[in-house]
Amino acid sequence: MTSKAHPPSLAARAGLILLGLCLLAAGLFFVANGTQLVALGGSWYFLLAGLGLVFAGVQIARVRASGALVYGLVFIATAVWALADSGFDFWALVSRVLVLAGFGVLVALAFPTLRRARGEAVQPGAARAVSAVLVLGCL
Repeated sequence: MTSKAHPPSLAARAGLILLGLCLLAAGLFFVANGTQLVALGGSWYFLLAGLGLVFAGVQIARVRASGALVYGLVFIATAVWALADSGFDFWALVSRVLVLAGFGVLVALAFPTLRRARGEAVQPGAARAVSAVLVLGCL
């Protein structure tokens, strides 16, 4: 079901740009350091996750829902990688997923705005549920 596109308000647009820039900065950090890690024979995770974060940040700043979807994939891949890398060690998991889960809350809350801006069907309840689960996980 599609509807008429509703451009985000100036405040929402500024928030999306700020969120996109934060994700872009995190992604560039991951890419730069991930490249060094790969060159030393280490894990490809940081390079690949960084590329995903760069894409997600740019797309969210451009008010594209694809940025949120890619972010979700990066987060899920990060959770899988963290479990494979550290098992169920609480502190090891927290250090690997907490920041991305925090950004995930913001991305999930922005998702309805991103879809509404393109005239796509919006289900804010689902976005709120995802963000609530992430908040509980962070706590």
